[in-house]
Amino acid sequence: MIFTQKEIEDIRREDYPDGVDLVEETSWVADHKFQHKSIYVAKAGSIYVLHYLRSESPFTDYEYEDPCPEDVFEVEKAKVTITTWIPKK
Repeated sequence: MIFTQKEIEDIRREDYPDGVDLVEETSWVADHKFQHKSIYVAKAGSIYVLHYLRSESPFTDYEYEDPCPEDVFEVEKAKVTITTWIPKK
């Protein structure tokens, strides 16, 4: 286990534990009533991604669903080439 559940919650709150540094994060992306974001952090020379989910209603504050420690993965940045169809000029 790389992170404890408390460390995962602290990272979402931007209260990074000792030895954990922010590398990159996405904005919250809306998907109907749910929103999700990814946070990339460095710890002990490796980069890890944590995916967070939140939901809301007009009558409540956000409810957050933090990832489980088992859902945190080590990642590396890679350049990806995509072939797709585009309009012909």
